[in-house]
Amino acid sequence: MKSVQSLKIDTLASAGYLTGGELVRNGVKVTKDTSMKDLLGETAFTTGETEGEEGTPVKKNITLNVKIGGVTSGEAIVLTEDSTVSDFISELQSRGLNANFDEATNRIFIGASGTGVDNDFSIESDASVLKNLGLSNEGGGKKLVGTDARIYLNDVMFESSTNTFDINGLTITCN
Repeated sequence: MKSVQSLKIDTLASAGYLTGGELVRNGVKVTKDTSMKDLLGETAFTTGETEGEEGTPVKKNITLNVKIGGVTSGEAIVLTEDSTVSDFISELQSRGLNANFDEATNRIFIGASGTGVDNDFSIESDASVLKNLGLSNEGGGKKLVGTDARIYLNDVMFESSTNTFDINGLTITCN
């Protein structure tokens, strides 16, 4: 079909990305080998209850859930007091995220594996845990939300999780 059509690019698809806040504990910079106990503090791994005659604090682990496209990705991440920053990064990667800890900036960087709303991610846990890991606004983290591309072809809206559209035999790549 030979014809003139109108095209307006409204938004481009983007991947969700989180730049974590700077991780410093008691004035000391964090490394990939820093334990969660050293990073989050010993009280993060206790229930507040005690047991036995000595009043030994009852231990607990910390759990975080990763959601991709609003759906939980794998089992919860379980952090023990001996887990390291490197262990946490590996757990994030095993759930389909691009994750890294940069010792030069003392920040965790996390990116979605693809563009679009359906590939965007969230990490859920106790607010104080997310703050101390630098993964929340309160902890200095900044999250960019993954978005779908949107175009108007002949005044009709089309959306795609990528920047490529296949419409009526026509391939449109936006950039």
